[in-house]
Amino acid sequence: MCATLRPEAAQKLSAAACVRWKEPGDELLGLARVAHALVDRDECRPCDICLAVPNRNWAQQMKRACDAAKLASTVCVAPVRISNEAHEALAALDAAALQSQEASEAYAKFGHTAEEVAALAKKCAPLHGFTLVKVLGIDRIHDFAHALYHVAGTEDAAELAALLRERLAHPAIPAHVDVTPILDYCTVAAAGEFARVFVVSCVDGLVPGPAAFEAADAARREAALDASRAGFEGALLASKGDAVVSYFEKIDAPIAQAAHIRHARCKMEHGRKLAMCAPCAFLAEAGALRPTTVGGQTFLRDFNLN
Repeated sequence: MCATLRPEAAQKLSAAACVRWKEPGDELLGLARVAHALVDRDECRPCDICLAVPNRNWAQQMKRACDAAKLASTVCVAPVRISNEAHEALAALDAAALQSQEASEAYAKFGHTAEEVAALAKKCAPLHGFTLVKVLGIDRIHDFAHALYHVAGTEDAAELAALLRERLAHPAIPAHVDVTPILDYCTVAAAGEFARVFVVSCVDGLVPGPAAFEAADAARREAALDASRAGFEGALLASKGDAVVSYFEKIDAPIAQAAHIRHARCKMEHGRKLAMCAPCAFLAEAGALRPTTVGGQTFLRDFNLN
């Protein structure tokens, strides 16, 4: 590939830890354990660490790994589709805030009678902030997990609905909230700076994503590749310390197919058909500044984790 990383990004990459793992599960849990170790040793707070992932699906898997490693984290990647529970909660807030026929009918479509709608509107209209959140079960809806960090406690129904909608479209957490954000790598630069940035699952088809390889024409493929490269560079440069760039060698072939992960060949191991993945092209674009790759177990050993 003739393209190259910007000089400052290539220089940042040269100082990064480049880590190769056997499979995605090893990678996600390994990185979560390292992040937890950094916090446990008081080298940084959870909010000083950013886990940069390729997409929403990978973010959810990263969150499960963080939970297993006991690292406080939250997903800050906009959902492709909002859950039915989230839609119903927003409709309930609208019914309480607007007290209109249109809002009431919208909430009734979720299976509520006119009497239930009227009772809910009457109950919630005078409530604010966390009381509203509890009454409507908003704290149990995964779509809103990151948004709740923005609730001050004084919001009425209309203000809470507006806040939740804004954070669904533009996920983020306030500065210095003691939780690690899991971000799409293309949005890390806009979120600010972090002491440590872990750029996760850097394999072709994820970083850059499928559009860089599968878009209908060359112009769209090039545009997608350029946008992905800019996101990768931005994620690296958002790290005030040394970044970590991580990828895996193989993944179950059906998952690779479904996730559009690029692979040149497959092989059988213990009855499993595995797709052999390629590190993302941006590593090669660093040229002579590409960092030396270390294995996942060696990386863990540096933190006394194996």
